[in-house]
Formats: sequence, structure tokens, C-alpha cells
Amino acid sequence: DVQLNIKGESGKEFLNVEESLKDFTAEETLEGDNAYEAEGHGKQRAKKGIRFLTFPPVLNLQLKRFHFDIEKMDMVKLNSRFEFHRRLDLSSFAPNGGVYILYAVVVHSGDVNSGHYYAHIKPSMEQGWVKFDDDTVTPCSEYAAVEDNYGGSDQVVWNYFDRTPRELRGQTTPTRPRIHNAYMLVYIREDLAGRILEPPDPQATNAKMVERCDREVRVQEQRKREKQEQQLRIRIRLVFEHDLCRMNGFWDHNEIPHNDRQSLKMGR
Repeated sequence: DVQLNIKGESGKEFLNVEESLKDFTAEETLEGDNAYEAEGHGKQRAKKGIRFLTFPPVLNLQLKRFHFDIEKMDMVKLNSRFEFHRRLDLSSFAPNGGVYILYAVVVHSGDVNSGHYYAHIKPSMEQGWVKFDDDTVTPCSEYAAVEDNYGGSDQVVWNYFDRTPRELRGQTTPTRPRIHNAYMLVYIREDLAGRILEPPDPQATNAKMVERCDREVRVQEQRKREKQEQQLRIRIRLVFEHDLCRMNGFWDHNEIPHNDRQSLKMGR
């Protein structure tokens, strides 16, 4: 996972994934009192930073929406607008970085103390987007999966009839933060998408799980057959005179001696 800042250490808010990646790979010059301590050579002026050598076929980008606010001395959620695109060209960040396409968007709705997670996933290149919200799975539009989760703010309803035209000219429409926004992005490499999204062979992936599922299906089918048989057929126990003669006093049907050879199955 690559953790990307929504807001930099200097307080600058980044607009999109590309800007945040540039900040992630930005070089820092170590000099003066902060110079690099080189063993045997003392303090040296140096550059420090991160470089990508390669990217995996499936790339997870975590957006750092939760941020420690120095002024408030508390954790806050950043709801500022942060864009991510359907195609992400990473060739400038690593040799043969390649082009990635958006596969899934995990959304957090709420504040820093409470919230709800759900995901938008595009199962294949041909299919549209699907929303997974707990046990509710529904198709959704591309706008609902992508643009609607950029964050930012929404306009709110307000009564402009109680203001004069002069006041309205200088009045701006009130807004409120959009509390649902992308928290994690999953990209897949475009030239490998066909192989990555190919349905796996369950037997090769997890043979034990396949065997367990097959066993559960067999047990369920057996119970279904037994239930159907109970509805269509009836078991009759044969009781002979010599069995009844051995009974004394008061008795119920369960006390009558019998064995499986004295029972028959017949149609109802």
C-alpha cells in the first residue's frame, strides 16, 4: 500500500493523486545542522527521498484522510476535494511504470470518531460499477463511484427571500463539507487487466474449501431428499401377537418391542 497525503506538512492541500505522488517522491536536501552523518566522513550535504523501482500489478493507494491537527491537538478528518482519475499514468514515477486503470473505490462516510465503509467495484472491463454496502449489492453509475467521492463541499438549502437584492449580490451560497469521500483506491495495470480479472480456478486456489463446500451441498441435498421422502412415504411398524402378550399393565406405543426388520416403508 502507498499512503498518500491529502495535505502536506507545509499545510498545502493537494488536488489529485499525481500531485500527492510528486510530494511522496520529492527530494529533501540535508544540510547545515540537519546534514547527513556519514560514517568516517562527518556531516555531509545530501539529498534524501523515496524512489519507486517498480509498481505491482495491483496497486493500493490509501488516502490519508485522517490527520493530526497541531492547532486542535486532535485527530481530524480531511474532507477537502481530492481528485483521482480512471486512468493513472505512472511512467514518470518509475521505469516502465505503465498505465493503471481504476478498479475499486473504498469510501468512508462520517467523521474521525464514527463512520461507515462501503466500496464501489468494477468487476470487469466490460461491466459497469457495482456498489457493495454490507449485504446490499446494487449497480451504480460511474459518477457515483468516481466523481461523487472526490470530497469537497455541497451547497445547502437556504432561504434567500429574507434578504434584500443588495445583500444577495454580495452573498455566497452556504455550503457544508461532503463527509463521504474516497479512502482507498485500487488500480490494476492496464496491459495485465485481462489476466488479473480472469476468474480463478477454485480447485487450484483452495482445494480444501472446494471440498468443504461440495460436502455441505451433498449434506443439504440429502436432507432435502429425506424431507421429500417423509412427505411421500410413511414408515409402518409391524407388531405381532407374541409381542403384545409380553406387555403388562399400562403401556404406550414406544414400549412395544420391535426391530428394524419389522418395519415397512409405504406410500402415504
